[in-house]
Amino acid sequence: MSQNQNQNQNQNQNQNQSGGFMAVPSELGLRPLTLDFTIAPYHPPWPSGALPDTLLTAWTFDPKLWDSSLYALLAVREFAALSWDATTFAIPAAQTAALLGWKTGTPASQAIFIKQELGTLQNLMESDRDRYMAEIVAQANDASGYWHGLLGITAGRRPATVRLIAIALRIGEIVGMVLKAHYKRVRPSVLCPGLQPPFGPPGHPAFPSSHALQSELLSRLLEDVTPKDASSVSIYHTQLQWLALRVAVNRERAGLHYPSDTQAGQHFAGVLYAYLKTNLATLTVLHEVLTAARNEWP
Repeated sequence: MSQNQNQNQNQNQNQNQSGGFMAVPSELGLRPLTLDFTIAPYHPPWPSGALPDTLLTAWTFDPKLWDSSLYALLAVREFAALSWDATTFAIPAAQTAALLGWKTGTPASQAIFIKQELGTLQNLMESDRDRYMAEIVAQANDASGYWHGLLGITAGRRPATVRLIAIALRIGEIVGMVLKAHYKRVRPSVLCPGLQPPFGPPGHPAFPSSHALQSELLSRLLEDVTPKDASSVSIYHTQLQWLALRVAVNRERAGLHYPSDTQAGQHFAGVLYAYLKTNLATLTVLHEVLTAARNEWP
């Protein structure tokens, strides 16, 4: 392999690792130019040969050009300013046994709960993992493309809906990390190394599953903006809930999450969704995006 080929390969690797040059649209990606590249002859587009002062001062950034994942941080900033913490998303007593059986009750009951969950993961490893591996890998860092594909969402056709997806993922991520720091549950493969996750486990606690939380929140917000049937339920309700659960359970198939992590993620997503709707008047960015997204659907 030549030196130039090595350089190009390293350049491509660096591009991939940086997420496509930090939010640069793929159409505007890397375009190497030689050092002697010159535009000649030069013909300025203005008769005087200079850019008019009025044009210099009139130009502002077009809001449509915002990268959706970064625009979502504006919504996260407003959400983070609200008075919430892990206790805002407390688990009701009626669900404690199902979601927190690994840390509540007697030591003997906790051990039984954990062993049952590890047994479920072992069965998934043996029966499902190989068949679902392509999905597991594709959904590891960002599963949002599956929602785009399910509903045929593109930035050209429904830019506000694309932003709504990014906001759901960002807000779900920050809440997930706060809850993980609160519960501090070890990953399944720590207790059962034989689960052999195909990658990882990730460098943060297991409970709740952020994939489950983000997926459920994303589906609920999309149900808000998509067309409704006679019962005021999104016509895509069944498909959106199916996809949210499928992405979440794939994390169990990979041996990265316990079943109760998944169930807790779904529970917390419901609480978070209600919290967002209650505080929508304060969350102006989310409110504006929700309104714009609704207007994109017939």
